[in-house]
Amino acid sequence: MTGKKTTLIKILMLAAYLLIILSNLCILVLSLSKPQYSLPGWQMTIGSILCAVIITVCFFLWNQFLSQKGKPLHIAYLAMLLVFGVLLFYICCTCRNALSSQGDYEVMWQMALDINKGRDLGEYDYLNYYSNNFKPMLFLSVLFKISSLLHLTNPYYLVVFVSVVEVLGTIPAVSYLAARKGGASSYQIPVLLSFALFLPLWANTQAFYTDAMSFGLIVIALALAKRGQCASSYRKYLLLTISGLIAAIGISVKITLLIPLIALFLALLLTKRLKASLSSMLCFAASLLTGYLLIEYWACTYSAYLASKEVSDPIISWIAIGLLGNGSYADNVDFVWNVHSFASKAEKTTYIKEIISENKSNFYSFAHITDKIRTTYADGSFGAGVFSMHYDTKPNLIWNAFSPYGKYFWRTSQLCFCYIFGIYIILLIGQIRTFFHMLHNKMPSLMLFFSDLTLLGVFLFMGLWEANNRQLYNQIPIVLLGLVLHLSYFFKAKKR
Repeated sequence: MTGKKTTLIKILMLAAYLLIILSNLCILVLSLSKPQYSLPGWQMTIGSILCAVIITVCFFLWNQFLSQKGKPLHIAYLAMLLVFGVLLFYICCTCRNALSSQGDYEVMWQMALDINKGRDLGEYDYLNYYSNNFKPMLFLSVLFKISSLLHLTNPYYLVVFVSVVEVLGTIPAVSYLAARKGGASSYQIPVLLSFALFLPLWANTQAFYTDAMSFGLIVIALALAKRGQCASSYRKYLLLTISGLIAAIGISVKITLLIPLIALFLALLLTKRLKASLSSMLCFAASLLTGYLLIEYWACTYSAYLASKEVSDPIISWIAIGLLGNGSYADNVDFVWNVHSFASKAEKTTYIKEIISENKSNFYSFAHITDKIRTTYADGSFGAGVFSMHYDTKPNLIWNAFSPYGKYFWRTSQLCFCYIFGIYIILLIGQIRTFFHMLHNKMPSLMLFFSDLTLLGVFLFMGLWEANNRQLYNQIPIVLLGLVLHLSYFFKAKKR
């Protein structure tokens, strides 16, 4: 019976990796053949391959000559992390872009200000359409309150500081998750550099909207949970509780953070580690659920939130958007405003169900699916242009780099695209290698399987949801985790 169970698990994992490889191949082929912003496909293909080669060579050199330098290297890493944080904060403060051009974030910011001043939020039409951003707005209002208590004249600087601190927490979290057996990672500096070279981070960190707010919360939570596994009984459950609470905040901000948690559960199940981790999982899940319910209770103390839940657009509206045109919000503005025009949620739901029923063939339409994948993936900016559309007082580096009106927009778009697709190429090669290793009974590590499974989950989710490249932003830490793991396993195998 045990042999049959092992064989079944192996078949399921092989099937999972086949889907992972096919999804990544689809992303690469469709995106490289027709990138967004009219970027030349052949140039982006060559550039992406070059990026993949450069990244691989750099990891190889690191692995050969620098990875075992011990304490001096760790001190250098801490210094580099501090310098990176200071530089990121400086760029966010000196290259601030106009809040008035940032759509939902502008509304969220204004509501947070009004809550702190005791004003009624009932006058915001926005809440008649969207209730999902109410909780992130409450977290933002807490920062405004702290800013007021500290007598800061402008809360922007505290908000940016917290956003930068989250990024700085994410980097060591990814390094720790990439390390084996709870030890220190020998790839701390490469992980730091991989984040620093991810250019949209420099633009999006200043806008503490749901994407930046949730950016690293899941990997930070998982790193704490992993640390808890190595701790004594008291510290173990304390760390697991904190981990669950951080995950609860992340899910309250952006529901897509459930995808990595589902992937982790499946990875534990298929690698036969669920039973050994059951007590830890239960503690984590109890903390997560408690935290989420407490945040929901907090939001429900505001009448504006209760009223918004009664009339706001149903969640299935995002599925309907994904079925129309190229699946993007921009391509379906008329549909969105038609939904907004209904007074009650019941009327909205009826209308949306009709639209879904009329267009359900698009779920399996090859033309629609390919167009939607390109809209979602064939862009390396991850929504940076949304937060950089117009500068605040004068043109600045971030505006010039990421705004469609900026001087360096074309070049930045090329660099961003080639960098992320260079990573996707490395991931694809690593995933194919893992598949063939599994055929010879060499199973992937938990973290490697988790990171690859998460990317498959995101791909499947985006197949149902609105097509939006920005939705991928908070999954980047897991993309970079997968990058480090695939390269580290490759070079370790070569050494053996």
